[in-house]
Amino acid sequence: MKIHVGIQGGRSYDENGGEVDTPADLLTIAGVHEYGMTIKAKRAKNLAIPISPKSKDKRPADFPDLQFFISEKGGKFLGRIKKGGKNRGEMEALFWLTPKVTIPERSFIRAGYDNGKSTIAVATEKALHAIIYDGWNARRAADYIGMHAVKVVKGYVGNGNFEPKHGPTLAAYPGKTKPLIRSGRLRNSITYRIEEG
Repeated sequence: MKIHVGIQGGRSYDENGGEVDTPADLLTIAGVHEYGMTIKAKRAKNLAIPISPKSKDKRPADFPDLQFFISEKGGKFLGRIKKGGKNRGEMEALFWLTPKVTIPERSFIRAGYDNGKSTIAVATEKALHAIIYDGWNARRAADYIGMHAVKVVKGYVGNGNFEPKHGPTLAAYPGKTKPLIRSGRLRNSITYRIEEG
């Protein structure tokens, strides 16, 4: 038997043994964070990155009054005229336009496993003891180990030492510098799967 721990499609289980159905988009998001990636614009000249709490989780098409402008430093943005501002005609930037963006590696699965090896080893010893003395079968022992491994990795997501959010991402979520935990979807999709063979 092999125990796979991470974000995976198909039938898998959480730290309590409950079945989880992971949305396909989270597999991609997990891969980007685990290994890092440069994302380039494909269908347009630029990516539109939300840089305001008003534009987080939205697209430029959600704002009928957007205008293109270039900042004093040469940055390209989509925004709108601020209402009630001191300076008449002052622009409020909602999206930063860039041909590519680089997401740094924030390994949470591999690093979570490495950080929690001793905890997983203790769970493995207990499972082996239960096979010998308590009549557990191999599947029950593998489930026990898998549940503990999921707890270890999920714990690392909340407490790991990751490169903090910065720049445009931080502008859209002010005060929330810790990556990977904004909605909890990624963390809650960490599961285990047993491969028998």
